[in-house]
Amino acid sequence: MEEYTELEHVNMFQQVFSGKNGEVVLKWMKKRYGDVSSFVSDNPHGTSFNEGQRSVYLQIQQFMDVDIKV
Repeated sequence: MEEYTELEHVNMFQQVFSGKNGEVVLKWMKKRYGDVSSFVSDNPHGTSFNEGQRSVYLQIQQFMDVDIKV
């Protein structure tokens, strides 16, 4: 498997998630995973699962927020 730098990963994510389709997917992910609590009452496994989903969304959003044109 080929190794990539962090900046290369950021660039790849920005290519995948920019444009109309990418914006729609990110908006859906934000609504589904970013704007809700990951806590599940009386179910620590459910909370962990939800937090994992949220973590993936937050990492993608963090990559999208990087200004690589500096």
